[in-house]
Amino acid sequence: MQGISPRFVRAESCPFSAGVSVNDLAEIIEERTQSDLDAIARLSKVEQREALLTYALEREQVVDVAYSEDSIAAVIAALEVDDETREVVQRAILWLQRDEALHAQYIRGRLLRNRRHRSWAPIIATQAVGYIGGWCSAVSPNHREDAFGLRRIAARGMLWAGGVVGRLPSELVLAFRQTGFTSFCGTNLVLERSAIMAYEHILPLLTAQEHLVFARILEDERRHAEVFALFGEVFDGDRLKSDSSLDELVTRLRAISQWLVPARFRDDAMKPASVQQVQAQQVPVQQTTDGTEIVAVADHPHIGEAVSSVLAETDAASLVNGKRVAIRVNFMFAYDRRDASNYVSPEVLAAVALALKNAGATDIAVIESPNIYDRYFDGRTIHEVAEYLGYDPVDYRLVDAVEDLVDIEFERGLATTRATREWLEADVRIVVAKLAGDPAEIVHGVLATVAGLTGRIEDEQFYTHRLVDHRTSALMLLDVAPIDLAIVDAWGDVADGPLGVMGCNRPSVQRRIYCGRDAVAVDATVISDLGADPLGSEFLYRADQWFGTTQRLERTPSRLGPIGGFRVPQANWWFRLINATAVPIYMNLSGNGRLFVPRFDEEAFPPLDKPSGFTRSVRAAAQMAFGLYPKKSS
Repeated sequence: MQGISPRFVRAESCPFSAGVSVNDLAEIIEERTQSDLDAIARLSKVEQREALLTYALEREQVVDVAYSEDSIAAVIAALEVDDETREVVQRAILWLQRDEALHAQYIRGRLLRNRRHRSWAPIIATQAVGYIGGWCSAVSPNHREDAFGLRRIAARGMLWAGGVVGRLPSELVLAFRQTGFTSFCGTNLVLERSAIMAYEHILPLLTAQEHLVFARILEDERRHAEVFALFGEVFDGDRLKSDSSLDELVTRLRAISQWLVPARFRDDAMKPASVQQVQAQQVPVQQTTDGTEIVAVADHPHIGEAVSSVLAETDAASLVNGKRVAIRVNFMFAYDRRDASNYVSPEVLAAVALALKNAGATDIAVIESPNIYDRYFDGRTIHEVAEYLGYDPVDYRLVDAVEDLVDIEFERGLATTRATREWLEADVRIVVAKLAGDPAEIVHGVLATVAGLTGRIEDEQFYTHRLVDHRTSALMLLDVAPIDLAIVDAWGDVADGPLGVMGCNRPSVQRRIYCGRDAVAVDATVISDLGADPLGSEFLYRADQWFGTTQRLERTPSRLGPIGGFRVPQANWWFRLINATAVPIYMNLSGNGRLFVPRFDEEAFPPLDKPSGFTRSVRAAAQMAFGLYPKKSS
């Protein structure tokens, strides 16, 4: 197949000055887009589908980067408006960016799943080109035409090189020349309209299942075009027009989508019942301001007393009395019971379940999800692992999250279509997370533990061919089934360091239990007690954007103060290096997790096959380098 997409169309010399009108730009890009689409239409049906998806992927990656918070920071800062108006504009553009990131991820996953691994390179290259193009077009509005800073020179150089070799669409050269907020919006309106044209051509070529997803993507793109058109109407340069106001802006944005405005501006009458339910139960990212929603912490020497203390302080009894309770825990990271540092302590879970039962809970379901380890080792069902670790389900029953999945339609997000029934139908939802180091989140806390309730993470949500990322999938679930109580087990051996979540041969020893009604506040407090910045957690940052809260995550230590002896992922240069590279390497170069596993207790979990010599060597090296094996007995 001869690929026909902007990636393969030689960028012509840009004949326009920085003052080119948006109408002229629209006309040129529409003509070029139509020409590309006409060329694609001459291909076979199979080749058309591939070419159109590749075409769409590049555009999605461009705008994903162009709308990102770092990219638009200077554009937003330059607006001559009050802080509240600036916040509303920023929220809207960042929400568009989240949409575009989801679109790019889904399309890339679809393309990769239809190819053999050795033919993935063109798809990855297409996304890289789009990423560079998005960065370049985002850099340009942030600098004056005569301010030739290093970033601007680099951006111009990339665009010039891309144009010469035909690797960047010519419209990016046009977009690069636009400056200021009005031009930024006008240019992106034009690009959104070209994306709409592409998706309208894709739909007839798709299967029925794919058609549903891409029809939703098309509707997203149409909303994005409406947003930029609205900004063009109400702004003149970097300020609101004299006959426009914040109220008008909020009302019109809300009419396009309620998710475009901060939570406090949303109209209850416009929200679906599920959203009203979330707010009625206090959304997990709602920050505490009046002291009624606290993060309790206890360091009592006995687990039962510590658990009872934090549950009493958060009034868990009134929450669960006469109710069905679902508890999400994590213990499937366990690989050897001699390393108890990276899974919820059976004693902590037993103490929580007993306290809830005594408080009047009518039924307690403890939910866990299988993970990638069962692809390589036997004996890895949740019931087998629970028995091996010593969990005693007297006051609760164990539920396999994946075996309990039911279909559900989410109002926002993409690709995720199922969730665990026990979690959805419970009256009260609790997460008990184990404190452990995590390279992407600083700690693998409450929010990170939610992942897995919408299906196996490795199937659709994590590796290179993912259709949706695990964080977005978890946040989609929290829209309709929020966390009511969050508990962090920092008791006994605690896996620290950047890869603690996988295992730790030098765990720290702690004696703390954290608990609160606000899941983000709990995670933020734990991270603060570790001396780190909660904004460094990708999950917390993403949740803050997702739910539209306005208070940024700040360091809020607990009453007990710092946790001593815990090595955070940023503790030294070696940890920082691991922290920066671990996730992309594991996601894309681990053979879907095969190469990097801790040193399993193979008597309990025998290998399902004999790994190759290369796999055994890489595993052994990783285990030694990162301490992924049990500590020596004293």
